[in-house]
Amino acid sequence: MNAVTLITSPVQNGHEFLIAEKITEGIESNGGDNTILFLNDYIIDPCQACQSCTQQSECIQDDDFIELTEEIREADAFIFLAPIYFGGISGQAKTFLDRFYSISSNFNKNFEGKKTVIIITSGSEEKVYDEYCKTLDKPFIAVNLDVKTIWHVGELLIPGKINPDVSKKAKEIGEKL
Repeated sequence: MNAVTLITSPVQNGHEFLIAEKITEGIESNGGDNTILFLNDYIIDPCQACQSCTQQSECIQDDDFIELTEEIREADAFIFLAPIYFGGISGQAKTFLDRFYSISSNFNKNFEGKKTVIIITSGSEEKVYDEYCKTLDKPFIAVNLDVKTIWHVGELLIPGKINPDVSKKAKEIGEKL
C-alpha cells in the first residue's frame, strides 16, 4: 500500500509532521510506504472562479496544483493534515481545498474512491472544534475521496511534542490503511 500525506502547516517539523511520522510507522509495519509532502513546497494559487475547468479538462492556472494532485491520485491512500489557525483550517489548506472545484467538475480527473484520512490539529480542547470538523469532509467527498476518518487532535500546546495516546492512535490509523 502506497500512501501520500500532505502537511498543510507551514511549520515543517511541527505537530502535523510528528503525527505523520507515526502514521508512516503504522503503514510501514504492514509493508507499505508513505510519502510525506509539505504544501509549502508547492506553489498553489487561489481559485479564480473563472469556470475554465468546467469547459476544459483541468484548471488553467500555471502552478503546482495539477502536479500535486497527480501524486495523490497515484497513491492508494491520502492523508491530509491541517492546523486550525484562528477558528478554521490554515489559509494554505483552504486554498488547496478550494482548488478541488476544478476536479469536482471533471469526473475523469476525480480520485475514484481513494481511502482518505483527515487530521486537524489545534491547541484547543478537542470538543471546541467537534462541529467544525464534521463539515470538513465536503470538499473531499466532492472529488470522490473516500473519507475513512476525521480526527481532531487538540491540546497541542508544546511545540515539537505529541502525547503517547496521539502517537498510538496515529500509528493505528497507519496500520489500518
